[in-house]
Amino acid sequence: MPNGVIAVEFYKSAFNAVETYRLETPDGLVVKLSVDGAEFWISDGSANEELKNPLGGNSIRMILIVADPDPILLML
Repeated sequence: MPNGVIAVEFYKSAFNAVETYRLETPDGLVVKLSVDGAEFWISDGSANEELKNPLGGNSIRMILIVADPDPILLML
């Protein structure tokens, strides 16, 4: 099972995430999820060699969308 599918199922189970968008292509999966109004995206690793995990193996890419990113940036 691809990592994106595993991640999506984890967030649905652990955080009661709701799937609001899904795109499945030969290169992988892209899914938009929402938890209490906070939306984020999960995708499988890229087929593009330049975007692959430099340490080898597979990776998950996550994008978190918030109205005001400044408080989130302060946490990093």
